[in-house]
Amino acid sequence: MRSQKVLVIDDSEIASEMAQEVLRAEGFDVRACTALGEFTEILKHWRPDVVLTDMHMPSIEGTELCYWIKSGGGKSPAKVILYSAAPEDELELFAKTSGADAFVCKDRGMDAMRDVVLSLTGAGKA
Repeated sequence: MRSQKVLVIDDSEIASEMAQEVLRAEGFDVRACTALGEFTEILKHWRPDVVLTDMHMPSIEGTELCYWIKSGGGKSPAKVILYSAAPEDELELFAKTSGADAFVCKDRGMDAMRDVVLSLTGAGKA
C-alpha cells in the first residue's frame, strides 16, 4: 500500500516542522508550505490525500483555503483538517461552516493532531 500524502500548511516554521516530524514517523509522505502561492505550485505536481492547514495565515485564512479545496479549486479531492490554537468550540464551528473534514486544536498537542490524521485516513486501523 502506498503511503498517504499529507500537506501541512502553516506560517509557523516550528509548528510545521513538528507536525511534519510526527506524521513522517507514522509513515506519511509529508510536504509543507507557508503560503497560498507555494500551495498551488505543489498541487501542480503532487496531490495530497490530506491537507492539514492552520486557520490564521497572512496570505489566506484556513477556512477560505478549505472552501477552495472542497469546491475543486485545487483539483484534489483532499480531506481538510483545520489546525489552530483557536478555542475548540470556535474551531468546530469554522470546520462545520467551511466543509472541513476534521479539526484539531494545537493546544491538544502533537499526539492529538496525529490521532486526527490517522483517524481521518484510516491509517490507524489494524
